[in-house]
Amino acid sequence: MQFKQQAFLAAGRALAVCLAQAISTYPASIEALVPIPSSRRALRRRGYNPALEISRTVGQILKIPVVDHWLGVSDAKRDQKHLPRADRLRPKDNSFHAKRPCKATHLVIIDDVMTTLSTINQVARLFKAQGVQQVDAWAVCRTLPPPPRPT
Repeated sequence: MQFKQQAFLAAGRALAVCLAQAISTYPASIEALVPIPSSRRALRRRGYNPALEISRTVGQILKIPVVDHWLGVSDAKRDQKHLPRADRLRPKDNSFHAKRPCKATHLVIIDDVMTTLSTINQVARLFKAQGVQQVDAWAVCRTLPPPPRPT
């Protein structure tokens, strides 16, 4: 979390290198890496977009272009960090939008943390609606749901 909240970019680069190594044998048909955009509020607070930083390192290592101009984020998008799981799972069809037409047939969405997958699912639907045939998602961190409570 130092990478995301305290701008410890070296940690982000190290995580991105690990991600690139883990997926280096993935099919070569990937045309672009698309980072999940940060809201303006988050960009002002942090000074950078963690998903974009990860994408740049992964793209450089794997020789895959990073395209950060296809996807936009609504100013109304709330930071999900403090939302309960149930609220995170509710569809938010207006959080992201296509800024430009996407001509790729196979792309990868990059995010720093995957929690409920609602962001990934929303963005994947958006690209699928534009005709993208295969949308994959990669992240450097996965937050697992809490274990069920004993009855």
